[in-house]
Amino acid sequence: MAYKRNIDRLPIPPRDANVHNGTCHFCIVGCGYHAVSWPMDRQGGPRPEQNLFGENLGQQQGADAPA
Repeated sequence: MAYKRNIDRLPIPPRDANVHNGTCHFCIVGCGYHAVSWPMDRQGGPRPEQNLFGENLGQQQGADAPA
C-alpha cells in the first residue's frame, strides 16, 4: 500500500471493487496475490455489506482465533 501523509485510517475497498490475480516474478516460486482497485471517489464502510471482505471491520479481527 502506498504511504500517505496526514491520514488516520486505511482505505476500505467497497463491495464492488475489482480484484485482479497477480504473480510475483522475482524468483522461481511464483507466489500469487490479489490486487484490489476501485474508483478514487468511492470508499467502503465498516459493516459487512459495505466492504469487499464481508467482515465487520468495526471490531478487532482475529480476536477469536486460538493462540
